[in-house]
Amino acid sequence: MKLPIKKFKFYTSIICVTLFLFSSLNSQAQESKEIIKNYIQVQAKDNSIDPKDFTEWILSDEYTDKGLGITHAYVQQMYHGIPIFNAISVVAIKDSKVAVFRPGIVPYLTKRVKTDVPTLSPEEGVNAALACIKKKSKNLSLVEKDEIKHKYTYSDKSISVSPIEVQLMYVAKDDKVVLSWNISVELIKEPHWWNIRVDAAKGKFIEKNDFTRSCNFGIAPASAMAPPPPAPFAPDYSVFALPIEAPTFGNRALISNPS
Repeated sequence: MKLPIKKFKFYTSIICVTLFLFSSLNSQAQESKEIIKNYIQVQAKDNSIDPKDFTEWILSDEYTDKGLGITHAYVQQMYHGIPIFNAISVVAIKDSKVAVFRPGIVPYLTKRVKTDVPTLSPEEGVNAALACIKKKSKNLSLVEKDEIKHKYTYSDKSISVSPIEVQLMYVAKDDKVVLSWNISVELIKEPHWWNIRVDAAKGKFIEKNDFTRSCNFGIAPASAMAPPPPAPFAPDYSVFALPIEAPTFGNRALISNPS
């Protein structure tokens, strides 16, 4: 079956535009990486950054404010191909130069990291994380995996509303940098979406944070309720009233409640 010429041209133009945009974005990302890389090398020479701590990093996100001509980039610190939790540096690039660099760097990695191989499987990591919040999986099944990025997706509808996301990462804790499983689970029938990190060697709880925030102020008794606000007063304004267009064409006048 052959497409009509008009449709063929239309689809061809869409493909060309898509490829052009993808190529432009990829080119911009490569340019940003090179600018940041050169900046880091200079800072390393000035001893502002230890090159051993910043040999591995990825550009996790970036966007350009065309009005200001500034590209905002977010740099994720890595070690042995594994991301370090919350180690994100913020970079502002203007005129092909780094204008602002706010480091989010975990230092002395070579001394603080003991291993890059987890003892627990990602599934065991999920079970250890659920035990930390006094939950137990009934039907955990693997949905997707990316062993290069150490990312895994599980499903258990008896526990989580959404897929359970699992990723291997390092967590800086006290004087150590611990290899950990980070587990994201959105609980069923509970207002909690936990992000839990457990030791990838022993399953020991490290820390957690809740993506969900709620407030309950209760209902105040009638005697404690604030009285209604007073009626608004009529303001007076000292202005150059219409039809006066500018101070050179007349004097100010006091206008009461112009609305």
